[in-house]
Amino acid sequence: MKTYRLYLSRVVCWYYLIFVGVFFVVSLVLGTYAVLGHWEQSGPPWWIFSLPVLVAGYWLLWMLRVPFEIGILDDGMIEFRSLLGKNRVQAREIESVKARRAALGLADVRCTSRKFHLLLQIDGLHEFLTILKTKNPDVEIRGC
Repeated sequence: MKTYRLYLSRVVCWYYLIFVGVFFVVSLVLGTYAVLGHWEQSGPPWWIFSLPVLVAGYWLLWMLRVPFEIGILDDGMIEFRSLLGKNRVQAREIESVKARRAALGLADVRCTSRKFHLLLQIDGLHEFLTILKTKNPDVEIRGC
């Protein structure tokens, strides 16, 4: 099995996760406090906290789903490993790997049944893309 890992330090990754997690928990606690009516009439309305909770929740879920490791298994499967689990696909199922125009350092990996967001800071990414191209000549690779 050949493995390609994210080359950001673990400290930086944990920093981002903790920052977003704390933001989510604080906004959830403040929103719950407002919903329960513990503020007086001069306090902010409860719905003002719904946007930060939704944004932080989406951001946290997105960060937990982004793969930090890509593995090419001996049977030809490609495994994308994130904190929420492993996703395995055949190389022929991958339709495209395209860098995102609006977000530097991110790419979208489109498969026949799903889509992955991928950080481009992976050691050996170009080697992985070359192997992917040999296993699936029809895959479209742009901007990586």
